[in-house]
Amino acid sequence: MGKKKAIRIIFQEDPIETGREYPVVFEFRIRDWIEVKEVGGVFEGVCRCTVDGQDTVQNVLTVPLDLGQLLLQQMPHKGKPMLPAGVYRVPGVINIATDTPGSFHGKFGAIAYRFRVTMRAKKNNEEATLANEREIEVVGSVSMSSFPQFEKPVAVQRQVKRKFLCFNILDAHIKIDMEKAAYMPGEHVLVSGEMTNAPHSSRLQPVRLELRQKTAYKSGSGARKESHTIRRLDCGTCEAGDSLKIHHSLPVPADLYPTLSTPNSAIQVFYEVIVTSPGYFEIDIPVFVGNRKIAPPRPVRSPSIASSGSYDKSSLGSSSIHSDPYYYVPMSEFSERPPPYPGFQSRPYFIPIHVRPRVFRPMFESPFSEFPPSYSPPFHQSFTPMTSGQPSPARERFLKIEEIE
Repeated sequence: MGKKKAIRIIFQEDPIETGREYPVVFEFRIRDWIEVKEVGGVFEGVCRCTVDGQDTVQNVLTVPLDLGQLLLQQMPHKGKPMLPAGVYRVPGVINIATDTPGSFHGKFGAIAYRFRVTMRAKKNNEEATLANEREIEVVGSVSMSSFPQFEKPVAVQRQVKRKFLCFNILDAHIKIDMEKAAYMPGEHVLVSGEMTNAPHSSRLQPVRLELRQKTAYKSGSGARKESHTIRRLDCGTCEAGDSLKIHHSLPVPADLYPTLSTPNSAIQVFYEVIVTSPGYFEIDIPVFVGNRKIAPPRPVRSPSIASSGSYDKSSLGSSSIHSDPYYYVPMSEFSERPPPYPGFQSRPYFIPIHVRPRVFRPMFESPFSEFPPSYSPPFHQSFTPMTSGQPSPARERFLKIEEIE
């Protein structure tokens, strides 16, 4: 049987969505009397990008964890306030701002989130710092109403010509129509049009439609681009002096990462519909992918226990965490069964002794308000660079570029 960690972060394994509340429990295993000097933590999101040896780390989100109630449980022992042996749990609820970008892992960078808890304690005149962290996968939410111009129909007409020496090898007229350029996961991109090939032009084979994801990385003076084909469809062959009708659709995957276009962000994610005949021509049509059309769901918890809206000046929006009544389990009565999740239990449960009916929530600035619909990037708050150059060892363990590859 392996050793138990002094600090546990109990949270669900599945990815979480922004704009919803999720329960979390912070567990502290105390084996003997100790004097707790300091306890705290943070839920943070970081965007990190490395290009040409230049490393940039940007702060996406920082939410302090209020765990100070643990200090109030100390009692006099040998003339000092100390914490008795036992298992202490502090339940809470985390709510990430709706427009916070989701977790992303690319070739030259990533966006990642984690809980990080530390406790500084003293025993027998020896002081030590205990710490634990846990990375969380976050599914971002981007509103379709932020890009109204992408809802308009798209019409493209292009005359493509190519010569080799004095010979015409390509002379074609291409007309493309799309009902809109903004899509949600699960929808189909309908592309209609016609391609007319001149009599002395080359045979175009094959003519393809592609849905392509393009990622731009920027760190310092360095920049990189990455491209992935999400969907591909062969439409047929267009002979010289003939025409080809186009009326095809490309499905948008249900788990596709939404468009990320944030000012000053080291990572940008875009999408394009490509009409191409390899080796001859390529026509790209920018499209927007969002995944939120209606207002976010109401919190599961009652209004009386609703979270306090916090706002971090360096983050993209507001996120908050609040805690329910703290409770304590003596070591003799401790069991390994999952702790009762406040507000989400499906059956009655037993809370051990020393329950303190106290709700403690940190108060912050005014909560985030939804931005008005406009043709602009979905995140009006910019990333704030935190470090430039070599990252600290703690951050390097948290988000390693070589592990992303």
